[in-house]
Amino acid sequence: AEKVRILEAAARQIRQEAVAKGHGGDIEHILASTGTQPFNVIKTQQGGKAGDQFNGSHLGEVNIQLAPAEVRTMTAGAVARRWQELVGPTPSAP
Repeated sequence: AEKVRILEAAARQIRQEAVAKGHGGDIEHILASTGTQPFNVIKTQQGGKAGDQFNGSHLGEVNIQLAPAEVRTMTAGAVARRWQELVGPTPSAP
């Protein structure tokens, strides 16, 4: 749960930095989940193996939804690099 809070706080900081630069619409949503990985469930439904488990107190997930590429000023890569700068290396992160 602590790692999820750290990741979420960093995502919110990235949004604040974007707003300060006049790019507030680049980040549409931030979703933080503790105890489940809802986007892994979606991946499984789209071709993962049966029986995959994505619930448990040891799991968490933070997702940043960006505006479509044609309307935003930040690239997905720039957001990912900034996120990693803020939180440092995270084991098991894709």
